[in-house]
Amino acid sequence: LNSVKPLMDVAGVESEVVYTEYSGHAGDYVKDCQDLYKYTSIMTLSGDGIVFEVFNGLMKRDDHEEAIKIPLSIIPGGSGNGLCAAILHQCGIPLTLMDAVYVALRGQATPLDLVKVEQGSNIMWSFLSIAWGLLSAVDIESEKMRWMGEARF
Repeated sequence: LNSVKPLMDVAGVESEVVYTEYSGHAGDYVKDCQDLYKYTSIMTLSGDGIVFEVFNGLMKRDDHEEAIKIPLSIIPGGSGNGLCAAILHQCGIPLTLMDAVYVALRGQATPLDLVKVEQGSNIMWSFLSIAWGLLSAVDIESEKMRWMGEARF
């Protein structure tokens, strides 16, 4: 944040900093934010996990069709920065903190498709990838057939 905030100040961008306090906090914040539309964009200094929370929080709002249209900027600051890396790569820009801030401040929005995942009554929205545990289930269930050797697979 100490590297990002001064750049935003020089660019004349007003900002409000919200620190997450628990897992899921970013999603809860955007889901419950009463004055969400006072913001022209949402910027995360995070990895893919917080971005996931923000997307899912926006999609849980009653006004999600409008809320999801608020531009989201991602500044790499997590252990997994896949979405930010993909966006910067698409722009031909290296994955650095300063370059990500530059792209965010340019304000050129690019649409992103989300994937809806339903598991019973639980709904999640995903980006980049989805994994399904079929192979793990097959492996666990085939354990009782270990006597078959390689043929069990």
